[in-house]
Amino acid sequence: MIDRPSAARRRLSDRALGRAVFAAGWCVWLALEASLLPVDVMDLAYLLSLEHGRWVIQELVHPAFVPLLAGWRGLLGLFGYSGAMLLPVGALNLAASAGLLAGLFLWVESWTADSLAAALSVLLAGFMEGVAPGCLRPTPYALAACASAACLVLLSGLAPGGQAVAGAGSSLRYAASGAAGGLAASLHASAMSLVPVAAAAVFLDGRARPSRGRSLLAWAGAFLAVVLASCAALRARHGIGWEFLRSIDPVRAFFAVEQHPRTSIFTSGDLGKQVADYGWTLFWQGGPFLFLVAAMVPAAFFLRRRGPAGSSGSSTPAPALPLAVSFLNLLAFAAFFLINNTSNGFIFAGLLLLPLPLALAAAEPRLRRLFVPASLAALAWSALCLPRHTMARSNDPMLAEVRSLESLLGPRDVLLLPGSPYPEALYLRHFNILDIGDWDDGPPFPEVPRARPGPGLLERVDSYLRRGRKVFFSAGDVDFLPALTLHGAWKDRQVFMPAKLAPGDRKEEAAGLMRLFGSRFELAAAGRSPRGVVFYRLARRGVLRTGSEVGAGGLPGERRFSLDAGRWRVGYLRRWLALAPEDEYALRDLDEAVAESKVFFPADRGLVVEAASLAGLWAVRMGRPRLAASILERAARARPDDAELQGELASAAWSSGQRDAALRALSRAESLRPDERNRHRMAILHMELGRHRPALELLDGLVREHPVDGRYLSDRGIVKEYLGLRKEALRDLRSALERDPGCLPAALSLGGIYSSQGRPREALAVYDKALSRPSSAELRPLRERVLAERAKLKP
Repeated sequence: MIDRPSAARRRLSDRALGRAVFAAGWCVWLALEASLLPVDVMDLAYLLSLEHGRWVIQELVHPAFVPLLAGWRGLLGLFGYSGAMLLPVGALNLAASAGLLAGLFLWVESWTADSLAAALSVLLAGFMEGVAPGCLRPTPYALAACASAACLVLLSGLAPGGQAVAGAGSSLRYAASGAAGGLAASLHASAMSLVPVAAAAVFLDGRARPSRGRSLLAWAGAFLAVVLASCAALRARHGIGWEFLRSIDPVRAFFAVEQHPRTSIFTSGDLGKQVADYGWTLFWQGGPFLFLVAAMVPAAFFLRRRGPAGSSGSSTPAPALPLAVSFLNLLAFAAFFLINNTSNGFIFAGLLLLPLPLALAAAEPRLRRLFVPASLAALAWSALCLPRHTMARSNDPMLAEVRSLESLLGPRDVLLLPGSPYPEALYLRHFNILDIGDWDDGPPFPEVPRARPGPGLLERVDSYLRRGRKVFFSAGDVDFLPALTLHGAWKDRQVFMPAKLAPGDRKEEAAGLMRLFGSRFELAAAGRSPRGVVFYRLARRGVLRTGSEVGAGGLPGERRFSLDAGRWRVGYLRRWLALAPEDEYALRDLDEAVAESKVFFPADRGLVVEAASLAGLWAVRMGRPRLAASILERAARARPDDAELQGELASAAWSSGQRDAALRALSRAESLRPDERNRHRMAILHMELGRHRPALELLDGLVREHPVDGRYLSDRGIVKEYLGLRKEALRDLRSALERDPGCLPAALSLGGIYSSQGRPREALAVYDKALSRPSSAELRPLRERVLAERAKLKP
């Protein structure tokens, strides 16, 4: 007779053991993964798109990824984070993949009575070479794996015994599965492999037989809806229109998506090679986990076919639908990658559900004694090899190269290169890069400022050295002839890509630059980088003659580049000037970008305002108001219908003492129906110009539209005070302080009126109430004025 309570206790004990083993292994996995962050800085295309707007054509097959990252960035912004996203994206991917493992364990455990086998099987999958480092990379892999697994789990049934029934409940389950599948396909196009898996699952699912058509339609409709929504989000983010899509070169686009040469059937033309390459990638990514699956699942099938051997036979029935979905997923992804890319990092997605057949095989009593020690040994091996096999921080060639340069260069220093660096170096660098060379076709990264060799370049370098900024020069690895590809040894060795490929041309270019710099400066070899590239430090021999003023003698015009190139350059120069705001040459580069208005300014209102405002404000900061006005005037001519730009010009002209020019620009701005923010700025400028009646008209309109906005009431009260309308001014200023007791301009004006009327106690009350409110750094000058006025009054 079976002691049922004892059997139940034994099952609970076994489940507790399995869950404890999984929890311990999961914590070890999490700690090891976290120690590797940030990982794989050679794959930053999506972060460059997210942070710098430099998007790549591969995003067309991952349309949901960058919009999702933008949401993650916005969420972090709510908590005050605005830095680089390499580590936050790695943390997001780590959290997603950790949740994936936990969810897979609970799902596998629900289908087998052996919790320990489920724990070990899922942990083996988590330590796979493809999953452990792959899910940390700043790519869509982790999120796509989660969405793909959710789709497959829903397809296979939510739990053994089939709680999801046919009819409405079944349709809802398939719709949820389709939505997860659509998200997976929007994160990684290879997840289109889920379509045949879903179709097969519908016909294999006995519970869906009465409503197969409705279930299939629910899955496909949800899948398509999510894919279309993701494409719309990408289009909205990058402004992709039909004209751009029609302009794409299909051949170039295909090679960009293929990524690695000769990994698709279309470029290799050899099915045997495709199968061999895919098999190698699959087993490299799967490692010990896939070896155990390949060994134990057939063995368990053979033993079950033979039947139980004495008391060692298994009585646990195999769940047909989840097993079918597991192997169909493997086959579907294999077919996709055999056709498209046999070296893709997301090949591990085909293995996501294989922990289930491995756990069921391991539950066979005759195999369990072998599986437990074998899996523990495999887990130990994988955990020890993970840091060594992963592109960790100290081993990554890009990171090592940039870090070595940062030991030479500070945030204000400049690196001179004959050609632009790879985008990874642009993303990671904490120094400035100037592209030097005498070629016409231009570098592949047009956001980097360029300077042609000659006296102007020498003047610029001398200016940096006189200001105490370090300047280094490198011609790159002039003896290395790269293949015409961005993969392999070129990317590993040649961080900074020379523009000329022939060794003879590159040596000639390098020799010419060395002669040029050697004619004016001392060149001292500073050593070699980890990639073997020699860097030279430039030092002054004597004081050079100063050149003409920035902007004098005209600007190099008509160098045409695309809209995106203009946007990237403005962004790069913004960061440059943020690190070195006194750099007049960088300001000139920005001025040049603004001057090149004939190509991209008419097509992009936001860019012209951003570039012109940025250049103008930096010119003002450097004490160059006339230069600011000239920059803004040139941009305003390119966009004569832009009220915001005309307002910027009016402000800059007034700051440079050009009252008439400021009034003309202000009049043009008002005729263009400016928005609320710009009308307010124009009212303030009218006040500064002593034109109080026009300022009052603008502020009257703003108060009518926004009667509860304290800012507009405060400014109107100040204007009325200037016009001698004291009673009305008092009413507006009191109303402004009722709505915003910390409004310092209103408090300053109202307190001043009370003081002039011989009412010091009321003035003190106004000042004290305003000073008791929290204030920002921007308002510090106003706060100091309030304190000064308060000090004049007797308490």
